[in-house]
Amino acid sequence: MPPDDFNLTDGLRLPIRRPAGEHPAWNTLPRRRNMRTRSFKYCAVLVLTVVASAILFALASKPFWGEFRPVSAVVLSTSEFVELRGGAHCEVVLAFTVGTDQKTTLVEAPANCRSMPAANEQVTLLVDAEGNGTRILGHDHYLSQSSGLIFLIGLGATTMAFAGMVWTTRRYGLVKRLTRNRTWYEVEGLVTGEWTYDGPESFVMLVTDSVGKSRQLLVRCNGRRPKGLEPEAGSRLRMWLVADGSGNAVLRAPNGSNWILAKVSIPTDFELRALQI
Repeated sequence: MPPDDFNLTDGLRLPIRRPAGEHPAWNTLPRRRNMRTRSFKYCAVLVLTVVASAILFALASKPFWGEFRPVSAVVLSTSEFVELRGGAHCEVVLAFTVGTDQKTTLVEAPANCRSMPAANEQVTLLVDAEGNGTRILGHDHYLSQSSGLIFLIGLGATTMAFAGMVWTTRRYGLVKRLTRNRTWYEVEGLVTGEWTYDGPESFVMLVTDSVGKSRQLLVRCNGRRPKGLEPEAGSRLRMWLVADGSGNAVLRAPNGSNWILAKVSIPTDFELRALQI
């Protein structure tokens, strides 16, 4: 004999009422493809963010790990200028010898010239394999600051992309798990209070459990409620839902096309006071 009630959430069983209309399945749910596409987009963004951050950090920190050799150089001149957003910058022109070749190079630092070597001063210059000067030893602290800043920015962007990927992927998987092989039920009750703000929406409704007792049910929607699930306090609400018995549910209005993921539970006294019920 089939059961005549179902477990909606912990501590609450409701009598079974089958929806009179079409019972949607996972592959017919609107927005299913949008959810999957969004998950793939976040995965792609994560990969691109990791690759771009690694490349930028490698380029910024190359003076510290690349093949460079020290040579003696003399400062020919310095020139200071101010960028509108970058502050003071100093251009240092240096002369040095590589083998038998006399060379000059320009090193630009995001600092005022008072903190850089003065004209005619002897310094140690690091040059790359092509013989190009890259940094003045002892006056290159700004390079470590720049590479550190790029690392922190890349880490923050990667963390945000990873969080977005996890959130969308888990949400997609949860809706898929709830709606793939579970039965839809119809729930009706009196709305006793609602809480609407810029974000998720919550409401409390009185429902009749499997033994005929009136129970309070708290529904916390994961976003804006779709059309047909926008009750006011004191009105009756009829909705279709599919739930896993642990508080996760997908809601939709009867014969409606849109749905929403929600958490359902028996409200505590604190939650009722917060909702002013």
